[in-house]
Amino acid sequence: MFIVDCGWPTEIYGDKQPVANSKTQTAKSLFANPRDALSSINWSRVDFILVSNYEQMTLLPYITEYTEFTGPIYATEPTKAYGKCVLEEGLWVTDSGLQRSSSYTGSASVASTSTLAGDRPSEEGQTTHTMPYTQQDIIAAMEKINDVRLNEIVAPVPFVQVYARSSGYCIGGANWT
Repeated sequence: MFIVDCGWPTEIYGDKQPVANSKTQTAKSLFANPRDALSSINWSRVDFILVSNYEQMTLLPYITEYTEFTGPIYATEPTKAYGKCVLEEGLWVTDSGLQRSSSYTGSASVASTSTLAGDRPSEEGQTTHTMPYTQQDIIAAMEKINDVRLNEIVAPVPFVQVYARSSGYCIGGANWT
């Protein structure tokens, strides 16, 4: 089994408010806690992860550091480099003006991160969302990514070969074949 992309809607971390698109869907349900979605996957059975672009790396540090996933991860060099910058900025943005919680002091454990994308009240009374990983988790996740060049054939598991084709979406963006 393999996973293509591990993104999550990032609008909850910024100034945009989620908008419901049907009568049965509430705005709050659009950005449910990602831990619920991730816990439904048996990560020890996932053989590898393919990352298409920098926007699809949002939960990669959490997956590599707090689940049973141990397989290889593949992404193009630009995706890895820019994705790291975006993840780090996400930590900085969600923490601006607020003191870091104890779950962000370095070696966070699953038990210490009581809520994934948890809510904290801000000074203005609005809700501020926290990221589910630390700076150290981002660094560790980036070290686990195998750099792939466009059209380079890789064999993540026996009898499976994949390669990345330029998607045209962004620099380093890839469609996996």
